[in-house]
Amino acid sequence: SSGINAEYGILVQALGLSGQAGNVFDVTTVNATIPVGRSGCEQQDCEGLCFGLSPTNYRCGCEDGVSLSLTNHSRCGKDAVLLRALRDQVRGIDLVTSEKMKLLEPTDSGNLVALAVHSRSHLLFYTTSAGYNIMMHDADSKKTSTVFSYSTGRILRLDVDYVTNKIYWLDQKRQQLGVSTLDGRYQTMLALHNVTNIDIFTISPTHRALFFADNTARIIYRAGMDGRDKKEIIRSAPEKGMQISEVHCLLVHRDTLYWTDILGNYVGAATMEGDMVRRIPVQSNYPQLLAFYEDILYVSERRGHDDQFS
Repeated sequence: SSGINAEYGILVQALGLSGQAGNVFDVTTVNATIPVGRSGCEQQDCEGLCFGLSPTNYRCGCEDGVSLSLTNHSRCGKDAVLLRALRDQVRGIDLVTSEKMKLLEPTDSGNLVALAVHSRSHLLFYTTSAGYNIMMHDADSKKTSTVFSYSTGRILRLDVDYVTNKIYWLDQKRQQLGVSTLDGRYQTMLALHNVTNIDIFTISPTHRALFFADNTARIIYRAGMDGRDKKEIIRSAPEKGMQISEVHCLLVHRDTLYWTDILGNYVGAATMEGDMVRRIPVQSNYPQLLAFYEDILYVSERRGHDDQFS
């Protein structure tokens, strides 16, 4: 759900599990089980969450804001990489070891527009300004392939549901959210009734919830992962000191929804039901993207012609 400016941008993501683009994931032992139907979770050894997929199959996961280890997919580990998108390439820095790395250099021309990570499989999904393809890059094999070509609109944002192995995207031209399997099959546009404008979205695989903002109506909505049960949770209220002008990023961390408002020049927070709406006191000019690492909030901001984290 984390968009990247066509010329400059920063994306933070862990190369462990968990599916929030725009995140650096911290580490917490959850010790909880979330069965999905009858499952193999009864025999699981997941350190954090367990998602039951069938009587014999399960998938380990962690809370939003927490990732699985790169080396042990049943443990919540401290693999955290800050990814910086510089026009046509993605570079990273390990927040633990400070090691710098180059993760991706797209083969087609154009600047990066959107990026999302399926960390369990070490897959990076991206689109560029040159075309309308969703591309997949395997960080292990270094191979890049086309997921599918999208000729009817323009893809602006991406996010990955690691529980059901699906990719979500925002069609800027048609103002719709789409979803498909990771290989591009079974493409479906979500039916979000009475919504005319979608500027940004994010998903919470753990809570099975989707959030999106309409900057024209100045409203933030919540819906199910299939787009159903849509409801307004936050509306601009200048008289209460909370004016929504231009939401640029949405992020779920633990049980809290965070967002940045570039024109309002603030970071906001609320419960996932829209209660306890408040501003986060961060010293940042024109905040853009958000990230968490070990409960520390990272904010990207525009300074001159570049983005920096504070």
